[in-house]
Amino acid sequence: MKRAFPIFLTVSVLTIMVTLACSQSAALTPTPLPLPASTQTNTPEPTATVTNTPKPTHTPKPTATPNVEATQNAEAFQEILERFQGKGYISTTDGESTSLKDFKGEYAQLGYYYKWWWPLGDKEYSRFVFSAHFEWASSGSTSDASGCGLGFGIKSNENHYAIFLDRENLFLMRTRGTQVYRMGTSGGERFPSIPIPARADFVMAVWDQNVTVSVNDTVVTYILSSELNGEGKVAFSVLSGTNGGYGTRCKMSNIIFWTPK
Repeated sequence: MKRAFPIFLTVSVLTIMVTLACSQSAALTPTPLPLPASTQTNTPEPTATVTNTPKPTHTPKPTATPNVEATQNAEAFQEILERFQGKGYISTTDGESTSLKDFKGEYAQLGYYYKWWWPLGDKEYSRFVFSAHFEWASSGSTSDASGCGLGFGIKSNENHYAIFLDRENLFLMRTRGTQVYRMGTSGGERFPSIPIPARADFVMAVWDQNVTVSVNDTVVTYILSSELNGEGKVAFSVLSGTNGGYGTRCKMSNIIFWTPK
């Protein structure tokens, strides 16, 4: 059975509903997220409705082929690790990096996101750094939030965090049961608006209960909720900004996933 648990959060005149679908290897079980355009709040106002979520098209590519470009990417990534350690976002640069082939996914259901399987299996992580170049576009003209993202801290009961990069905002969401919250930032700066065609260099460090995100070298920080730790599975995700055509299409390239020893 497919289930959805829509949550409505009204900010001014804006109401947005976002759902989560399960990974490719499990039954489809979406969970919605409120995405206010300009405010940051941890106060949910949940109501539940049942609806069906169509399965999106996707092309995950789980393995990587070493080449000159990959070597250059690895060197640049090492500089990121050293910079993050110097700022105190992570405590070590001693770890293991895995390069992944490009991820491509698209989803056409306004205000919903879909979570794809993770190419490195079902291992759970509490500390990692993820780096990728994001490119995304939506079918037709839309001002609704859309973009590439990542689910993390995913539990067996589907409680999780998910983060999405829109052209104007970062959205870090926490789902616990049927309740969904948008997490407020703890520090950093607002990144400049991303022009069309939308593309950005995205880096995220999850370090226990601390999350650091770099968007084109602009850093934003978060502290995760004490009610839900950041340890869990990881998954690619796409947030759809339209029902039409292909919906929202996301490509992630130059993907590196690093974990400490």
